[in-house]
Amino acid sequence: MVVDAGRRAPAAGRGRDLVPEALRLVAFVCATWIATDVGYSSFRPEFGVSLIWPLSGVALLWAATGDRRTWPLDAVLLGAVSSAALVVAGSTSGQAAMGALQVVLQATLYQSVMVRWAPRLWGSGGTRPLRRTADLCVFLVAVTVASAVASGVRTAGLGLVPTSDLQDAALVLARNLSWMLAVGAVVLQLGPRLAPAGPRPALHPEARPPTTADRAWRGSLVELVALALVTAAVYAAVFTRQQPLPLTFLLTVPSLWAAMRLDPLRAAVHAAASGTFAIVMTLSGSGVFASMVDPRLGAALAQALLAVLVLKTLVISCVMSERDAAIRRAQVSEAASLGRAALLGAVLQNMNEGIVVAREDGEVLVRNAAGDAMLRSSVMLSTGPDRAAAEEARLFHPDGTVLDEAELPFRRALAGEEVLREDLVLRFGSSPEGRVIEVSASPVPETEDSPRAAVVNFRDVTTVREHEGDLAAFAGVVAHDLNNPLTVVSGWADSLADFFSLGDVSAEDGQAMTARIQGAAAHMRRFIDDLLGYTVARDRPLTPEDLDLSAVAEEVARLRRDGPTHPEIEIEPGIQVRADVVLVRQLLDNLVGNAVKYVAPQTRPRVTLACRPAGDMVELRLSDNGIGIPESMRQRVFETFVRVQTDGYGGTGLGLDICRRVVVRHGGEIRVEEGADGIGSTFVFTLPRAGSPLPGLAPVERQQVGVSPDPSA
Repeated sequence: MVVDAGRRAPAAGRGRDLVPEALRLVAFVCATWIATDVGYSSFRPEFGVSLIWPLSGVALLWAATGDRRTWPLDAVLLGAVSSAALVVAGSTSGQAAMGALQVVLQATLYQSVMVRWAPRLWGSGGTRPLRRTADLCVFLVAVTVASAVASGVRTAGLGLVPTSDLQDAALVLARNLSWMLAVGAVVLQLGPRLAPAGPRPALHPEARPPTTADRAWRGSLVELVALALVTAAVYAAVFTRQQPLPLTFLLTVPSLWAAMRLDPLRAAVHAAASGTFAIVMTLSGSGVFASMVDPRLGAALAQALLAVLVLKTLVISCVMSERDAAIRRAQVSEAASLGRAALLGAVLQNMNEGIVVAREDGEVLVRNAAGDAMLRSSVMLSTGPDRAAAEEARLFHPDGTVLDEAELPFRRALAGEEVLREDLVLRFGSSPEGRVIEVSASPVPETEDSPRAAVVNFRDVTTVREHEGDLAAFAGVVAHDLNNPLTVVSGWADSLADFFSLGDVSAEDGQAMTARIQGAAAHMRRFIDDLLGYTVARDRPLTPEDLDLSAVAEEVARLRRDGPTHPEIEIEPGIQVRADVVLVRQLLDNLVGNAVKYVAPQTRPRVTLACRPAGDMVELRLSDNGIGIPESMRQRVFETFVRVQTDGYGGTGLGLDICRRVVVRHGGEIRVEEGADGIGSTFVFTLPRAGSPLPGLAPVERQQVGVSPDPSA
């Protein structure tokens, strides 16, 4: 027998294979003998052959469980045992030899075709049961070729038996074919389930062993009992001894029922059992086939009934199995698609960007919640009135001109254009100044069944653009304020170098030049210190603790009192707060420093710090006798880089912004008022009192940037 090289081929002589192999041979020897004996018992002289011939199926199973190593011995034993059993049963030596030759030829040809064209099936090198129509076609070709060759040998006689006539040849062919179909169908369904567990070679995914779902039948136990009763009733009606009516067509009812409702194994067993019953009844002289004038024709038709029942059942069962497999794959694919759709939906709904997919006619296909919550997505599709919105909304170019319909990114995308990150301004009733919207749009590939569509995504970038404006202004201020002292340093250094090249420089001239350079360097240092303080006030993590604010303020005041103006600084004792000591010291240093710095010429600075309780907060009032802040600037002095228009006073515009950030980060508020009797300014700010937790802190709001040409803070 020719078998697939990929099948197991254990080396000869391995001790662990001897016992299983011996048991297999003993089992098949016994099965062959019993099948031969059963077959010979069905021999009738009027038919000329045995009508029941399970030996064909046993030979098929014997070949299917062997391999290259075992087949020579299998073939010898199969021929020897079958011929011996026939002789013992009463056959002549020629009949026994012919029977054995037919059996060996059938098994050899069948296995050769199956190994060549269906190597993934069980018995041909794989593990897959007979469940596909493609495999069924190969199986039919294999059994037909094997049966035809064996029948041809029987018809020829070969000197062993008499040459057959046409009717005898047809009967032999029908018998061989029907019994190979019947037994082979059951064997190829049952074999994978009875195969011993163990390592298998890597196979195609469809070559998996049968699962519990494959073995389950589609009906209930009641239905199975009903099928058995109906089958018995139909066959009893057709094959009663005195049945005068041709009711054979009724036999298709239970077989069709079984094929549609049972799994392939049970359906094949039902068909084989039904056909065998018809043959047994024909042998007993009952039924429509036994009543025919030519008994050999009746016997051939009974064999054909068995073949047709099995073949029909196999075809329907394979189609049903493939349908079930396709349904399972579709269910898995549908579940995966639903999962991906749910994931995509969750992603869309949780995006901060608005997404709208719409057709040319305005029908919205996809829209996420962010788009309508943040903006009005319908504005992105048309310049017409937004009936869903409570207030009118319109899109503008950044220069303030209104967008017309053709300029909408959605319409441009429908025309095939890719729109990438364009800024537009959205204005509506509650936001007349407008919001800056970054919009992108792309065309959606067209299909035959749907009109053109486009996807639009947009996001509110107002804060981002303001931040970019802050950065631009910040860069300009830094460049300006650092460039001025650098110019001074460079110019006076060049002048000093020129003086040195001309000869000795007087002490007075040298001191004046170096003083200019040192002043410019000090200005740069102060500016850099302010930048560092700005960063600390914004980003340093808070470490609140109960503080004696009066002691911290006294430390700051002590350093200021030694200055050239000898300021008078009074601090109320016993002020207790809960705050970050580093940030609070920076806050007080900036406020006291400004109070000492911004005074009229020839005026001794005077600063007082007092407090009063305000619930869980402490309100602090720092008053000075400085030049004051105009009322129009009292709201803006806390903004980044905003400086009051004064002559003769330098500054970076960061000091009061640092103060605001420190206070706000502690949950307080800060403002500036006119000083007592209209002199100077009073800065009023709140901090948590000692023992109180810091309140929930709101984020420090972003301020607009303003730069004055002659700044001072």
